Amino acid sequence: MTPSWLRQRADACDETAVAVNALRGAADDTFDPLRRAAPGWAFAGSVDDMRSRWDGLNDLLHRRLAEGAENFRLSADAYTETDAAGGERIRG
Repeated sequence: MTPSWLRQRADACDETAVAVNALRGAADDTFDPLRRAAPGWAFAGSVDDMRSRWDGLNDLLHRRLAEGAENFRLSADAYTETDAAGGERIRG
């Protein structure tokens, strides 16, 4: 494991968050047509609940990905600092 590898993992978290965000727009575009396509159907009344759950799950996923990215970056920084401090001790 290297700081570079850890930073790559942080970038992967960021990229995943962007990809999930792109899906969010596509999903948002389906809620109104779904509601209109099924007038009178019992499930049509639950579309707002589905949307609320979808938004909540997306928010949770974004928070977790951001937290993971930050943790990877903090670990990379700590790894670099520890490595530099060890080098300083060896050099005297």
